[in-house]
Amino acid sequence: MKKTGRVDRRRQERFVLKATSIVLPVGGDMRDALELCTTDISANGAFFATDKPLPTGASVSITIFLIIAAVKNLLGQPGRVRITTEGKVVRSCPAGMGVAFARRYHLEPAEQS
Repeated sequence: MKKTGRVDRRRQERFVLKATSIVLPVGGDMRDALELCTTDISANGAFFATDKPLPTGASVSITIFLIIAAVKNLLGQPGRVRITTEGKVVRSCPAGMGVAFARRYHLEPAEQS
């Protein structure tokens, strides 16, 4: 149990990871999209730092951009990968929001900038 008295119910190990992400409320348009950064991530979800978190229960579409350094050996530069999935806000607090990922996701190369 943590010092806060809350029980940590996470089933997957979390990793500290700062990854640029786009979080879009389901039913919203691109004007509603939030460009956020993950603070940590697991196979089941991530925490997104924001001072304007969405409410608990909100359904979202998520795009996370990762840089894969190992690809540099093949391409001469790190590869960018885009992961897209859906999820639900399971925790909302002043520091940000925790989102549980859907089981289905799509992984594809992202354009190099």
